[in-house]
Amino acid sequence: MDTTELIFNYLLRVLPALVLGGVFIFYLGKGNLIIRIFAYILLFIVMRDVMTPLKFWRLGTEGLFWLRTVDNPVALSVLSVLSILVIVLVMRFDKEVASVFVFKKGSLINVLMSGVGGAICISLPMFVIYQFVPIEQRGGRVDMGLSSIAALLVFCLSVNFLEEGIYRGFFQGYMESLVPATKAAILSGLLFGLSHTFLAITVSDVGWGVVAFTAFEGIIAGFVRSRAGVLASTITHGLGIFPLCAGMF
Repeated sequence: MDTTELIFNYLLRVLPALVLGGVFIFYLGKGNLIIRIFAYILLFIVMRDVMTPLKFWRLGTEGLFWLRTVDNPVALSVLSVLSILVIVLVMRFDKEVASVFVFKKGSLINVLMSGVGGAICISLPMFVIYQFVPIEQRGGRVDMGLSSIAALLVFCLSVNFLEEGIYRGFFQGYMESLVPATKAAILSGLLFGLSHTFLAITVSDVGWGVVAFTAFEGIIAGFVRSRAGVLASTITHGLGIFPLCAGMF
């Protein structure tokens, strides 16, 4: 399947959900922030899970779990642009949800250090586990040129900016107005893991591995967001996933 066909099929599949979801959110109106946030989460789950049957990525269970993306830099770049566009448009037209979104806390150094530190926390357990599982049993080696590596890195950061924007920007930001910041961070991580259940047991057969990993990943990203904002949690999420997708260890 070439790039144009791949992107067209993706947009065709998600279009009904986007239209119905958009009508629902618009008709719901203001004053129902938490319901709108869950609507955004539901729409994101649809947008994410459609990528599996279209083979934008492959998931497996050996070595806890493994992840590989399609070797198509153009398709990954298009999805990167679409991901950023979606979060920008939501925040442009939904001022109430944008008001709970904390993009950055503290200095840029704090953001970078928090983001990279979180990424190390996410990827280190996988690095240790993977030393006991041959790479051939967890997706195989990834032979990509510089352009493919760059596209993959941008994809990991931009798609996860959308994901972090919804879970840590919208949901966690809202929850911080109701509960202590630590509890909000943990809740965002638990919800993040829970929202991968459908992907794990119906869209694919990966099972508990991806649920456990994403809950752990989500809680780490939640604490990073609490400390340094969504930009930092995006760095944590993107750089934490990148080595797995690139087969770096």
